[in-house]
This record gives sequence, structure tokens and C-alpha cells, in this order.
Amino acid sequence: PGGYPHKAQGFDVLKLLYPAKEFAVETLKEGQMPLWNPYNFSGNPLFASVQAGTLYPFTLLFLFAPFLPAWSLYILLQPILAGVFTFLLLREFQLSRKSSLLGSLAYAFSSYMVVWIEYGNIGHTILWLPLALCLLYRNLKKPNLVQSIGLVLVLTLSLLAGYIQLAIYLFAYLFTFLIFYIVIIQKQNAVRNLFFHLPIFVSPILLSAVQLLPTLELFVNSTRSPYTVDAFLKLLIPKFHIVTAFVPDFFGNPATRNYWLTGTYIERVSYIGVVPLFFAIFGFLQKRTALTWFFVGSLVVIFVLVFDTPLTRALYGLYMPPILSTGVPSRIMYLFCFAGSVLAAFGFNSFEKQKSTRMLLGAIAIVGFIYLTLWLFVFIAPHVLQEEWLANLAVSKRNLILPTGMIVLL
Repeated sequence: PGGYPHKAQGFDVLKLLYPAKEFAVETLKEGQMPLWNPYNFSGNPLFASVQAGTLYPFTLLFLFAPFLPAWSLYILLQPILAGVFTFLLLREFQLSRKSSLLGSLAYAFSSYMVVWIEYGNIGHTILWLPLALCLLYRNLKKPNLVQSIGLVLVLTLSLLAGYIQLAIYLFAYLFTFLIFYIVIIQKQNAVRNLFFHLPIFVSPILLSAVQLLPTLELFVNSTRSPYTVDAFLKLLIPKFHIVTAFVPDFFGNPATRNYWLTGTYIERVSYIGVVPLFFAIFGFLQKRTALTWFFVGSLVVIFVLVFDTPLTRALYGLYMPPILSTGVPSRIMYLFCFAGSVLAAFGFNSFEKQKSTRMLLGAIAIVGFIYLTLWLFVFIAPHVLQEEWLANLAVSKRNLILPTGMIVLL
């Protein structure tokens, strides 16, 4: 009360990202490189911190327009470009226009994209994923110099956008797809194709070296230490939180001040929409292609990496990769939303061609059972359990209404 409106989340945009971007732009307009920020404490590196995205080409928006309109366009472009690029990818997968539209809307407005949209640099890092995958897929089918150069440039843009952790995930995901395609689908000339594409993955790193080397130096000399194993494990998503893939606000929402779990809402998002989720399940029940299995496998692997299960704890107890131990592991959930959105498009494409109702009834039964179970839980649990958190189920009950209504209408 009496303050500015906010969503009960961190103030990174207000206190860090927006001022850093504005200061970097003003410095560039004066003909200087924004290497140093004198206004944080006794000063700190600005260019090396990468989050201002100084070398990201979309920074040009701010050089030719007033800052506030340029910032607004910079933010609004995230779902637009993510949607367009996903549509192009799904069309490249030979899906119909309707199914491609569904998948593109699911990714562009997934809960991950929505809760991080105001940050700018996060969305601009991940919006290039579908375009990069589209170019890689085309190149794998028929290698082409123009496509290869395009893929190099797209990967470079992701690195320069301002959020290195997610860019690394993007590279790893594309490289995994490359290995999957040449080993499982292509099955011929695997070694030759691998070595043909290696320069494509190395070149963006070399092109971005002017940014990455200072960032690496800052990273090495940072006073912020990696998480201990115990602290890191607390950042994993509780496995019961997967219910929010069906009901995004089952545990409340910080915007309405009723998120009743410990931890942070925006670090645990997995929702792509009720309709896309239904068709993703429907598509899985159909005859599955190698591509379908890749995206299903993506969901499983990401679940193992970021949800708090005994297997996950055992894996991280053995080895903690540096890129994970210095960041929040659940930031990789954008790949979860992306894979789910692609599967939704596959499912709707199958639905358009479906002549039998057996698989459709199967999908309805699975989804119906999940929602029915959730309704039974919120009504019965207060009468059979004795836990403090049961008082919060009134929030869950209210937030079940909208997604349930949408699934009934569907």
C-alpha cells in the first residue's frame, strides 16, 4: 500500500535491467562503450555482465527511438518472434497450418514466456530456439551454405541477447537434436555430418568472443560463490508441482498474493495451456515418430534434471555442472514448455487426420481423470488430513474452475 504496483517478485527489472540498458544506450549515444557502471556501489563492470545486451542487434531500437517506446517494442517482440519462428519450425516438420498455429501460440504465450517477459533479455535469448532448430533441421536434410550461415547468426544472437545460462541450454539442446537426428533418423554418414556441423556450433562462440571473454573473466572473479549441494537441491521443483502443468495457479499466484508454497512461482512454471496440453497427450497416444520421441524424451530428461526426485538428488550428489551450480536449475523449463508446445502441434495434426474416436476417447479419459482427481482432492483432503496447508485449498479450488471449464468446453 502506498507503493508502486508489483507482482511480489524480485525487482530485477526495476533495479538492474532497465537502468543498465538505459545507461548502456546513453553511453553508446555519446560515442563510448559502456564498459563500467559507476552507479552501483563503488562501480562494477557493465559490458562484461552481458545482461544489458550491448552488442545485441536489437539494441539498435534504442539508438533510433526514445527509450521508453523502444523498451516497449523490445518487450513486445518476444512473444511475436517466438510465435513466428515456432510456426516456421512446425511447418518445416510438415504439420498443417492450424496445428502449427496452435504450437506457436502455446510456446509464445507459455507460462515461462509470460512470467519472464518483462525481463527482456531472457525472452530474447530463448525466442531464437525454434528458428535455430528449423535451420538445423533443414540443414540436416539438405546441407546448404546459406542455411549454415543463417544458423550461425541465429546462435550468435542468442549468445548476445543477455542471458548466457539459457543460451548454453539452447546450444546443448540443438547439439542433442543433431546427434539424435544423425544417429536415429539419418543413420548414414553420421561422423561426416557431425564434423560438418561442428564449425556451425563453434563459429557463434568465436563471433561472440568479444562479449564472452569479458563475461568469463567476470564470472571467474565474481564474489558470488556457487551453491552448495544442499542449497542447490532446495532450488529443485517439488515433484507435486507438476500439477501446475494442468492448473497453473493451483498453489496460488504472487500477483494476487496467495502463492502459498515456499520458493518462487516464476522458477517453477510449466504451463502451455489446457488445449495444447490435451492435444500433446492425444498426440502421444498416436503412432509415434522418431521426432515425437525426441520431444517426449526432452520432457522426461528435463523433469529428471529439475524436479526434486530421489534420482535427481542422486545425480547431483555425484556431479554438479558449473553452469548449474551458479544458477537456478529450473530456468531450463523453457525447453519443457517448448517441447510440450511442439507435441501439442503434433497431436492436433494427428487429430485433423484422425478417423477413429478410440484414441480421442483415451485422451479425454486421461485428462478427465486428472482434473477429477484434483477436484476430489480439494474437497476430500480437508476432511481426512490434518495439515496446516489445507487451509490454502480454498485457493486451489477457486483456481481449478477456469482450466476445468476450458477442458469441458474443449
